[in-house]
Amino acid sequence: MLMTNHSGITIHRQPACRIGFAPLTFVVAILCCFSLHSVGLRAQDEKPDSKSTEELGATEKETASGSHQKSKAANSDASKVKDDVEDSSQEDGPAEDAKPTLAIVGATVHTLGPKGTLRDATILISGDRITEVSTTAVVPEDVKTVQAAGMTITPGLIDAGSRLWLTSAAANSTASDASLNVLDGVDPFDEQWHEVIRHGVTSVYVQPGERGTLGGYGAVLSVVPGDEGPKVHKSLAAVQASIGIGASTNQARKQQVDRTIKLLKDAKQYQEKWDKYNAYKKKQDEAKKAAAKKGGKGKSEEKKGKKEGNESEKTAKQSTGPTDPRAAAIVRLRMRRMAEATKKPGEKASESAGKTKDKSGASGKEEKPPEKPDVEPAKERLAKVVSGEIPIRLEINTSDDAYYAKLLMKEFEDLQVVFTGLANLRSSKKLIQDMNAPVVLGPWLRLEGNYSADPNSSDEWTESFADYDGALVISSGGTNSRSSRLLRAHVGNAIAAGVANETALKAVTINAARVLGVDATIGSIEAGKRADIVGFYGSATDASAPVSLVVSGGEIHLDGSKLADAGQALEDSVSEPGLDEDWGLLDGPLPNRFVIRTNNYLTRDGSTVTQTLLVDSENGTVQELGDGEAQNDSVSGVNVGDAWVTPGLISSHATLGLERLIDPRLSDATYVVAGDGVTSDFEGESQLVESGLLRVLLSPSSRNTLSGCSSLIRIGAVEQVVERVAAVKFTMSAGARSADRFPSSLAGQSQLIRESLNGKLLDTRLFIPEAVQRRLAQQRIELLQAVGRGETPALIHASTDADIRAALDLVEEKQLTAWLSGAEQLEPFTERLKALKVGVVARPIRVADYDWYAKDLAGASSAGVPVYFAGENAEQLRLTAALAVESGMDPKQALAGLCYGPLAGIEKDTELPADLVIWSRSPLDLAARPLCVLVEGQVKLFDTDAASDSTGVGE
Repeated sequence: MLMTNHSGITIHRQPACRIGFAPLTFVVAILCCFSLHSVGLRAQDEKPDSKSTEELGATEKETASGSHQKSKAANSDASKVKDDVEDSSQEDGPAEDAKPTLAIVGATVHTLGPKGTLRDATILISGDRITEVSTTAVVPEDVKTVQAAGMTITPGLIDAGSRLWLTSAAANSTASDASLNVLDGVDPFDEQWHEVIRHGVTSVYVQPGERGTLGGYGAVLSVVPGDEGPKVHKSLAAVQASIGIGASTNQARKQQVDRTIKLLKDAKQYQEKWDKYNAYKKKQDEAKKAAAKKGGKGKSEEKKGKKEGNESEKTAKQSTGPTDPRAAAIVRLRMRRMAEATKKPGEKASESAGKTKDKSGASGKEEKPPEKPDVEPAKERLAKVVSGEIPIRLEINTSDDAYYAKLLMKEFEDLQVVFTGLANLRSSKKLIQDMNAPVVLGPWLRLEGNYSADPNSSDEWTESFADYDGALVISSGGTNSRSSRLLRAHVGNAIAAGVANETALKAVTINAARVLGVDATIGSIEAGKRADIVGFYGSATDASAPVSLVVSGGEIHLDGSKLADAGQALEDSVSEPGLDEDWGLLDGPLPNRFVIRTNNYLTRDGSTVTQTLLVDSENGTVQELGDGEAQNDSVSGVNVGDAWVTPGLISSHATLGLERLIDPRLSDATYVVAGDGVTSDFEGESQLVESGLLRVLLSPSSRNTLSGCSSLIRIGAVEQVVERVAAVKFTMSAGARSADRFPSSLAGQSQLIRESLNGKLLDTRLFIPEAVQRRLAQQRIELLQAVGRGETPALIHASTDADIRAALDLVEEKQLTAWLSGAEQLEPFTERLKALKVGVVARPIRVADYDWYAKDLAGASSAGVPVYFAGENAEQLRLTAALAVESGMDPKQALAGLCYGPLAGIEKDTELPADLVIWSRSPLDLAARPLCVLVEGQVKLFDTDAASDSTGVGE
């Protein structure tokens, strides 16, 4: 019948008399589809057992995939499963005959693999894979080649504790039920990777916030992104966990552990249910296969019945048409015959599937099939943690934490635990050592002020794990997305604390890769592995050695081969000391006079010379002996060989925590002299001495515009103050501006300083007699007049561009001798600083700094601007200097600023104070440590362990 719809289109409609068979056909079709769909659902719902996916057959792999696909639809509250993310550890390497696309030739290569260290080696790369590394490789003519002579080549560095690529919310998110997946918090548009890759770090491990008792899953990412964000080397690389974080009592710790144990037990039971269900399904499948094999005849009859049924149905359709009522009866008859063909004699159809046979062949009781469990992705992942397929990254810090960690491992014997934290183990050191589990230690820099940081943690770590039999991994323990760029600085501090060079290098390459489960792809330089390669001019573990080459995935991201000259200078500076048998002279009562001979004595211009020093321990002086000067043979001496001897470090701006004593909170505090607030044996003095920091330009804080007078002091000396008024400090930054007092603006600060230099002073708020006021005013006028005449330097603290511009205007107008401190950037002012002969006191490097700050310091120094270093401790001073040298600053200029500072001219006498530090290597190398410290000719530190330190890999 033809009908026309509302649109005028002709359509067909079935007559009413012909609809009788249509419902039957539809029902049969639905039954067939339901039968096939049921088979498909069973395949999807079968969950793999606890074996790894690689050990399963093709069917089980499809089963696991199907289980995940259904679980994502059925569990909207569960975290998204990331198994669909590419895992580069499963990628195949290039074909053996693949044509190279890049060659690196002539370098010293530390492969960190079976081939060890190769000299004058060649690395061939095809695409993103290494095809060959050897000393005999032939480079095709048309292949791009990097001439790496003089470079030290290592695998790309791996930071096993980073925040790169994470949003701030993701980096701090925590949980207690393992519900988080760090890949859900990745920001694919993050640009911070540029700052990290320049420092040789090519891969990072990231995870949810550390405070969660069982937070979620971490991943290993490439630093260099692909087209859609960071490349994932491995998802579900570990699950974050902790014990004791935020718990002040053992009861709270027990509650944390009990909660974790319950979650893991539930996951284990979940896995057992699936194992039981899959075992039953497997048994049923095997029974069906066996029955089909034995009943071959029945099977043939079944096929014959199906064929006959199909032919009869076809005949019925042709003879009777779709409305014939016998069609349904024919279908039912054929289905009954098919069932009877598979039924065993004497057995009812309803019993054939539910009966089992015992060994004697007698009929047994009906077996109740196990109930199919619900798919729960969270428990599915945790089951892999229980079985050891996914490691648990467990942070503990105290002895109590270690005790509960042992209980957890005893409860689940297959757990693969990786320990982190470990800052205050005390009596539990041996407990952790005996477990022999991998440990990830960091941060090693104090400037990473996260909640678990402990000033003494590095010493405790090396005492417990320097000779650890398990795998040791060093991480930045990052608190910032750019923290990973300082990974080599953490490595240097670890070596200075006692970790061997070779162990430290492995800790950020092959050992890190093994602990993270990606050693099949990265971590060493071997054929077939991903081409993540880094080159250095100098030691790989020296943070001041420039990064000369970075290759990630076969692509060059940094080629600094033109830095060869600077690199050679650094390479010469990392030699280890060769101490003779007279070294023991310094370990005991000293004679009144003795000599120290060294091949590396640091002079005022930053160069090193062979020098003999005559130390008068009775008078606390030292004299530099010339080549022609005679030496009394009766004077005892010690030859320290290639060990470095310096006057110690100098901080060109520090308060040493004395702000409260020397900060009156007055706009005009000119009368304040910082040196007057120093006390003997102040808090932290011994730590400063032992770190090699022996002189400080002690300054008032930067909260008053006319801040006061800076004093040059000697740390650890009896007579601490060398120069009471070494400089007068002015502050032209926001910290000294206040709405409730004058000045409240930069213009007001400039006016106040100008008027003070012209002799006009503010009225004091102090309630003191008028005669005393006049005397103080006269002293202030005399001080400021000395500054105006250029006799006393002005130390001007300025931060922003506007601050710096106003400060330089003041210097130019008043013709001041000045140093600039606190500047955030220097590049726009380099030429003017040079023209006005203004020195720069570099503020300490911060974690959040970008590389351009260190580059500004290097650029200013190269332009002829003197650069000095500020800091409250030796770590800040040395780190800033090291990164400036890495960015291109002349090592000599850096050493002069680090060890002599702006006041080198004060000490011009032939006999100098006998304040000396003997270093294991250049103090620019953070791996160096003081072997011996003398103050006024008396030994304050003698480290026999450091003295016997030897050169390791990476030198």
